[in-house]
Order: sequence, then structure tokens, then C-alpha cells
Amino acid sequence: MEYDVEGGSGTIQSVDLFAFADLTDRVQARVGYFPVAQPRGAILTPYFLIDAVDRAAIAERWLGGTLGGDGRDLGVDVTYAANGTRLTAALHNGAGTFARDVGNYREGISSPDVVNGPETEGVAFAAAGSVEVASVEVGAFGGVNGSEPARTGGRSYVTGGAHLYWGALPGSQPVRLKLDALAIRYDDDGTGAQEAAGVSALGAVRVLGAGEAFARAERFWADVEADGDDYLTAGLSYSPSAARGGPYERARVSLAYQYRGGGALGDAHLVILQGQLAF
Repeated sequence: MEYDVEGGSGTIQSVDLFAFADLTDRVQARVGYFPVAQPRGAILTPYFLIDAVDRAAIAERWLGGTLGGDGRDLGVDVTYAANGTRLTAALHNGAGTFARDVGNYREGISSPDVVNGPETEGVAFAAAGSVEVASVEVGAFGGVNGSEPARTGGRSYVTGGAHLYWGALPGSQPVRLKLDALAIRYDDDGTGAQEAAGVSALGAVRVLGAGEAFARAERFWADVEADGDDYLTAGLSYSPSAARGGPYERARVSLAYQYRGGGALGDAHLVILQGQLAF
């Protein structure tokens, strides 16, 4: 079993809680609360391996309109991983929460609501796959959520996307390129079906021996019939651990400028100085 918690500002909360079994050397099954199949740029890219000071904005927007910011849900999945190939299929609640009041939790046999307690309207299925050859990684994901979760306004949805990476990990090679695309189609709620989509492109170049200069341009359409929101990130990261021959992500300092413009959110500018230690 695995149980992960995180703390901050005097509080502690659960992150992952699941049981797993290695069925073979290449196949693993899990049941519990964990990150289900989703876009590669979302939770499947661990925070200590992100390219800049945060994940791609389109991945965060996707999470906000589907499973929520932590990208996790109650369910079961099976993963095959071998020789650069990774395939995952998951059956999950679709609510994207560990909360008892909106999941299918039952209090017990003495509760008057043991039969009529909270219950989702349907289930969700998601699958993702990727193949890595040398330093090139190609992958895709897809899913359908029929549980009508509250964060989507009670609408079911279908979603999908793809990615193409040349150098997925920060500091892994002198020049890196990453492309991501995703889309969501929400069911008709009486005013018409809503479609959202996002694209992201990142480039990074090694500088200062153990550093990277990076830039990322993105656009996300909350509704493809409306103007999209543009995001730009540019900056520099340096890894003291890489300078000593260790992993790039072990220790690094990043400085980045971020811009948001267009759409309905309005213009915004942000400068971030970030330090990172991973152990």
C-alpha cells in the first residue's frame, strides 16, 4: 500500500491512498485514490520534473474543468510498462474527490442512508499511452466521464489529447522541444454543448553548463467559439546539483516571467523566483 500526505500552513491533508499489486514484471494494478490516466502535462508530470516554475497553463485549465487540481480520483487501474512503452486504463468514480459527501461512501449498516446515500450518476473511464524511443516520446490519452460531477455544472464529458516531446526531462539534453494538445466536450445542458481546447509549445536550450533557458507559448479556449486565453512563460533555471554531476531536478533555482492575455480573464503579468530541493 501507499499513503502520501502533504503539509502546509499548519495543516496536513491526504494526497494518495491506494493498494497496488505487481501482477507481472511489466503489469501493475492499483485500487484506491490516485492520479488516473490524463494529459501527460498534468499530474503525470511530477512537480519536481516540470520545465518552468509550474505546469503548462492548459494542463491546469484542463484539471480545473475535469477532475480538479490534484488530478486524482477513486478507482482502479492497470498499467503496462516495458521498453519505453507505457499503457494505462482506469475505471473511476468521476467526481475527482476524496470527500465523503459527494462520493459513493456508505456510513454503515446502522445509517438510515445506507442504501440512499450519495451516489454518482455514472462512472468514468480513461486511458493513456506513450512510447519513448531514444529521446522522443509520443503519447495520447482519452476518457469519458458519465458521473455528471459538480465542478462541470453536472455535465458529463468526453476528453482527449496528445503530446510529442523531444527531451521530456529538464536538463536532459542541450535542446528540448515539447508540444501538447488537449480538448474537452461537455454534454448539452440545455444551452448547447460546450467545447474547450488547448495547445502548448515549449523550447529549452542549455546555458551556463548546468542551466536552461526556456520559453513556452500556450492558448486555451474555454469555448472554441469564443476568443482564447494566451499564456507566455520565459525564463532561466540553474541546477547546482547538475553542476556537480547529479540529477538536474535535485536542486535548482528558476526565474521566470509569465504573461496572460486575451479572452475574458484580462491581462496579467507575473515574475516568479523559485528554489527547489528534491530528496
